[in-house]
Amino acid sequence: MRKKTLKLSAFTPEGRIVRALSNGAMSFSELVRATGLSERWLSIKLKQLLQLGVVKLSSNGYQVDHERLQAVLVSSLKETAWMAAYEVVEKHRQVLSVLLYGSIAKGEVHEESDVDLLVISENPLDLTDDEYEISMKYGIAFEMTSVSLTEFLAMLHFKSALLFGILEGYDVLFDRAGITTLLKVFMKDIRKNWHYDKDEKLWLKLKK
Repeated sequence: MRKKTLKLSAFTPEGRIVRALSNGAMSFSELVRATGLSERWLSIKLKQLLQLGVVKLSSNGYQVDHERLQAVLVSSLKETAWMAAYEVVEKHRQVLSVLLYGSIAKGEVHEESDVDLLVISENPLDLTDDEYEISMKYGIAFEMTSVSLTEFLAMLHFKSALLFGILEGYDVLFDRAGITTLLKVFMKDIRKNWHYDKDEKLWLKLKK
């Protein structure tokens, strides 16, 4: 059985509830007014959020468990990214590898998070329609960057800014070109001269 995922964006009922509760606890009637949902629909969605542990009910009303929300969102969005990646691979047979990077890959999900995918193929692809259709299907914004294998190898060689961004945290969703191994080897080389400061979110060049 496929595990239940949480679709959270400003356009989903769940997203509207969490956004409304972001400033503090609310009663049921206050949530009805804040979200614009019907009492029946709000009751159903609150029950689901309570079961997930994302929302708690206390004497002060409903409130968000932010730690649990973060854990559920990261898991749900990564699963969504896997499904989207394989839809792209199924449609575009020349795809060699798909990487998830950005805030979701780093486990730092927030309201503005989108799903960042790097799609590596034999030749660059126009993924505009895929990006739109998948974003609409899953209720969260996708950003798909398409590069050819030659362009990706150039990124490695010239140590591009995008590559450093990917190395801050990534997941390989699909790979039939040995990109996983290439990134591991490159990461070892980078660490000889660079250190990533997670608190400052900066790459710092090591002094020799």
